[in-house]
Amino acid sequence: QVHPHDPIAKERHNSFGKNEMWYIMDTDEDAEIIVGFTKPLNKESYTKYLENDQILDVLNTVKTKPGDAFNIPTGRVHAIGAGVLLAEIQQTSD
Repeated sequence: QVHPHDPIAKERHNSFGKNEMWYIMDTDEDAEIIVGFTKPLNKESYTKYLENDQILDVLNTVKTKPGDAFNIPTGRVHAIGAGVLLAEIQQTSD
C-alpha cells in the first residue's frame, strides 16, 4: 500500500496523508517487510515493471527482528510480511 502526501489527500479526500512508524515487536525467523523500492522509478519504468509482472524485483524487502523500527513517510510503498508482529504509530487521517 501507499498513502498520499498531504496536498493530494486534501485535494482528493479532504484529509491528511498518513506518515507511519513501525516498531517490530516479534517475528518469525525469516520474517520480512517491504519498505520502498530498491531504486528510483519514474512513471514509465514503474508501469513497465507492473506490465511485465516484475514489480517484486524492485520492492525493497527487509528482514526484520524484534527492536527494529522503520519510518514510513507518505508516498512510500510498504507492506507487512507474514510472521511480523509490529506496533504502528500513524498520523491521523481518513
